[in-house]
Amino acid sequence: MYIDSRIQLFDSIAWTDIATHTYERVSRTRWRVKIRLVCGAEMILENIPDDLIQCLVVGAFNSGKSFDTNITSGVAMDKARFPNPAGTWSEIQNVILAGAAQVSS
Repeated sequence: MYIDSRIQLFDSIAWTDIATHTYERVSRTRWRVKIRLVCGAEMILENIPDDLIQCLVVGAFNSGKSFDTNITSGVAMDKARFPNPAGTWSEIQNVILAGAAQVSS
């Protein structure tokens, strides 16, 4: 399953206290990863496949990391809805798209 085309950006994923990640869509199946360190250094990885971004976002979600997307902000694991870690990308994507629907209504 591909990441829904409405989702163009995952932002402010704080994997550690010293680094945040941003994932930007550059084509249907390719992404750019920006890693920013608190010291001001930045690293950019180009041409990252869609399935790796899915794995990273599922990992962030299951680790309790809150993040923003271009269509909704503050995406975080809802312990009531997900008492156990989410197992698939489609589960997380549904949470993101549902958050976008709430924002637009």
